[in-house]
Amino acid sequence: MAKFRKIDTRIWTDSKFRDLSDDGKFVFFALLTHPNLTSVGAMRGTLGGLAEEIGWLPERLRKGFQEASSKGMVKHDGRAHLIVLPRFIRYNSPESPNVIRGWGQAYEQLPECPLKDELFHMIKEYTEAYTEGFRKAFAEAFRQPCPNPEPEPEPEQEQERDKEDISVKPISENSTGQFGLEPTTLPERIKPQDSDDFEMFWMAYPRRVAKGNARKAFRIAVKNAVPSVIIAGAERFARERRGQDPKFTPHPASWLNAGRWADDPQALPPTVGTNPMMRAIAKILEKKDDEE
Repeated sequence: MAKFRKIDTRIWTDSKFRDLSDDGKFVFFALLTHPNLTSVGAMRGTLGGLAEEIGWLPERLRKGFQEASSKGMVKHDGRAHLIVLPRFIRYNSPESPNVIRGWGQAYEQLPECPLKDELFHMIKEYTEAYTEGFRKAFAEAFRQPCPNPEPEPEPEQEQERDKEDISVKPISENSTGQFGLEPTTLPERIKPQDSDDFEMFWMAYPRRVAKGNARKAFRIAVKNAVPSVIIAGAERFARERRGQDPKFTPHPASWLNAGRWADDPQALPPTVGTNPMMRAIAKILEKKDDEE
């Protein structure tokens, strides 16, 4: 992990940073100074975990994170739990080729995902402006990410395939390299943006159980509604359920399958809580009702 990193004081004159709310600024600083952030400006983490570390409600953390994300200051792959600060290395320049080699070790520890491949190209583009020694260190330390396309069959294999009995459907190999899955299953693969939307919903919903079922239900729900509307409905439902027994809160999959995000808002009941003044007022009102 990166035990030391630089923060340029010009951040206070940066228009993107200035436009952030106080929560957005705090979230960005929390990521920038997080002990798990690696020397390449990336780390494995979840928005829910960050909210717990800071002591915020998930929806508050998510809104601050979205502000920074919308300005390109931070990127997130919710499925792989990878968080990246795209401009981090530009403010933490390598002082020697050995630093580049250390970057390679940090990079290898990150979870595989499209965002990790994007980070690779960011680092490559940055180091290409350095001298030959730095570029050589990069080539030694980093393994180029590349797709794994399905190999083209040899002519003899195609001839044999033509001779096969068409009454028996052979097990095919699709573009993912997995046998037994028809190509029609490919659209079911989760895209990074779909995963981000689901993670936002998952953090907002007041009862987090059966995540796999919830993910499937969410994937179906977004075909009929905008993800932000579903997430807003989950946040509203969480406010309505606050302080109530969670065992009576439906599973997220059930809530999604019933289209509950479209429910009319419920009036929130007044809560007395532990505030002494509120308890005193409640007792006075109770006494007045008894006298009447």
